[in-house]
Amino acid sequence: MSLRINPALLVSSFALVASTGCFQVLGLNEYGEGGAHQGGASSTTTSSTSTGNPTTGSSTSSSSSTGSATSSSSTGSGSSSSSGTGGAPPVCNSLTDVCAPATPIGWAGPVALYVGPGNMAPPACVGDYGTPTPDLFTGLNPGNPTCGCTCDPAQGIQCTASAPVCFNSNCIVLCNTTSATLPPNVCTTVPMTTSTQAHISFPAPTNMGSCVHHATNMIPMPQWTTRVRGCTGAMTTPQGCLANQICAPLPPAPFDKLCIEHTGDMACADPFYNVKHLVTDGADDTRSCSACDCGPATSTCGGHVDFTESNCTILDAQVSSSCGPKNNGTFIPNGAIYTPSPSGSCQPLPTSGQVQGSVTEHAPITFCCHG
Repeated sequence: MSLRINPALLVSSFALVASTGCFQVLGLNEYGEGGAHQGGASSTTTSSTSTGNPTTGSSTSSSSSTGSATSSSSTGSGSSSSSGTGGAPPVCNSLTDVCAPATPIGWAGPVALYVGPGNMAPPACVGDYGTPTPDLFTGLNPGNPTCGCTCDPAQGIQCTASAPVCFNSNCIVLCNTTSATLPPNVCTTVPMTTSTQAHISFPAPTNMGSCVHHATNMIPMPQWTTRVRGCTGAMTTPQGCLANQICAPLPPAPFDKLCIEHTGDMACADPFYNVKHLVTDGADDTRSCSACDCGPATSTCGGHVDFTESNCTILDAQVSSSCGPKNNGTFIPNGAIYTPSPSGSCQPLPTSGQVQGSVTEHAPITFCCHG
């Protein structure tokens, strides 16, 4: 028995090898050198057909494959084309990021927000949100200012006028005559009379004097019950989220709020950013106390009169009110000395020690936050 080879089939086989390559014919197109598998856990099924024309010497072949991302076709003329897709779609990692609505026009964000007690400095901005906003506050407590004004007793009172005296028998009946006129601090002779009572008219000061004023002011420093810090600078991307959303980094602790920001008192209309924080960046304190000053002094000379004998060397009686006995019942005085005892006071002027001005917060800033 003899083996005969069809010449047309032999030509077709060589054409098939030339056009597809040995590995593809043998089903090894997914293996590398040494027979190692290049397709991972996927499976590949390859089929190949070939036809030949023994008359023209041309051939065509086709190959199809399933389970891989590559398909190819070839003809004996030597032209080829290939197409393919690969890679998973991008995702927004829920462990480190969050899909949030895109920041509306006119707003700034995203902003990582910290809200803490007013008596503590806020933490520094770190990580993705590394750019701080200005210091922010809420809960203004201006405190209670007090303004006071007091006046010392009057000083510089001058009592240089004389004190008229009138003698009669009692202090009930008015004394309408002048028995003597007593200049201050001088021993003056007075008539010796059996009248026992002396009416004294203490003179008004010739200079009322003046008072030194003292201001007692206390303007407290305004305090804030809450301090707020915003941090910006995070990079965002629309990939991995729905339309009109961005993938933003989650704020690092203690910045536990993801927000958008707008100047003014704005409404938080977006359901995602539905928690409102209304803050400000400070306040202007124009409070002060009006000037402290004292009104005119109200002063008297007052004092007393000593009734004496022997050139004012022997004291018989002392009268320190408007009327009193001028002798001790045994001797009749013939001299008297008027000694003034000036005193006076002032009242603060009505405009003194008044609180003026106010504490006014700066323009509001709205943060609309998630959660």
